[in-house]
Amino acid sequence: MKTRRRPSIVASRLRWVLVPIVVVAFAGVLVPFEHGTANALTANSPTDVNAPSTNVALQAVSCVNALNCVAVGSDNGTGSAFYDVETAGTWALGSDISVLGTFFGVSCVSAGNCTAVGADTGTNNAFVDVETSGTWAAPFDVIVSAQLTGYLYSVSCPSLGNCTAVGVNHTPQFPYYITETSGTWGAPTLPTGAANADSLGGVSCQNATTCSAVGYDSPNHLGLVASETSGVWSVADASVPGGNGRFNAVSCADATHCTAVGSTSGGAAFYDVIQSGVVVVSSLVGSPVVNGSLIGVSCASLGNCTAVGEDLTTSTEPFYIDETAGTWATPTDTSSTQSTGMLNGVSCTGVGNCTSVGQGLGNTGGYYQVESSGTWGSAVALDSTVSSG
Repeated sequence: MKTRRRPSIVASRLRWVLVPIVVVAFAGVLVPFEHGTANALTANSPTDVNAPSTNVALQAVSCVNALNCVAVGSDNGTGSAFYDVETAGTWALGSDISVLGTFFGVSCVSAGNCTAVGADTGTNNAFVDVETSGTWAAPFDVIVSAQLTGYLYSVSCPSLGNCTAVGVNHTPQFPYYITETSGTWGAPTLPTGAANADSLGGVSCQNATTCSAVGYDSPNHLGLVASETSGVWSVADASVPGGNGRFNAVSCADATHCTAVGSTSGGAAFYDVIQSGVVVVSSLVGSPVVNGSLIGVSCASLGNCTAVGEDLTTSTEPFYIDETAGTWATPTDTSSTQSTGMLNGVSCTGVGNCTSVGQGLGNTGGYYQVESSGTWGSAVALDSTVSSG
């Protein structure tokens, strides 16, 4: 960005946003991480410093049990990244952090031990923030190289100190992942088989060396699946209903069974069932089909998943759909406290026990909605007052 204006990042119809494609080749070979200055992790100032506003947008949530969750997103009033913590069923006052931008993803391995990733719009780089034993460290930027910038859209941590985050570089555009192993973050890396203009927007890991990530093959208008097995990544295009579309999120019940969600190029919500990196089921959502997008998904176990998003059939309404024992129920619109809006993320700690988060339209605030024992409650506005930490 040319100035240090505080931009307000609000959710689009996707959890992650594609930028204009710029294709750059070096002697015919894409070498995004080998030129320019060395890759680096650059620390920012300590967290919880910006004066907060009363208007937030929630992009993602991670729960360690039904009563303990962390939700992340942005403070639209200050332009800062924002997080809020639920402890024993009570949400605290949220906190802005020192980064101008937004969190897009969060993953918690236990209460007080979480990792969040997002977009630092002040520097136009990806950033990471880590909570250990209830204390958030100073966020740090992920520098791809001196002349390249990019954002991280999703993170998955199968154990403490072991995480994988995925995102997209912007100039030129290509997907990348970054891995934390035993508490140490490695350099951003291009998945084997990925190409210019591909993007990764969601990731789910079963262990430190087994992950599945999804995204978009922009030139071919296809879904993209990146699979890591024993530390080795491979990338392949994936079919979606109608042929063209993109994945927004993925959740894996085990090392070989995953569910990915997204929207077709025609604007219809869909899900795919992926086994060992191969799509085996690809289905539109609803009858009639939901005109909109599935933005988040969480699977408590094989055949038991919940997906959330936005329904544009009549207006912009948040909706959810539950899969139980392999059968998907009817999609259900759920009016937010602002009447219109979207659900951007969901985390399920057991079958029928999920917490979803989202935002109303027009900067009207964030909210959460809880499913308990298979029954969804009403949408609840996040406390209108946030804390500077």
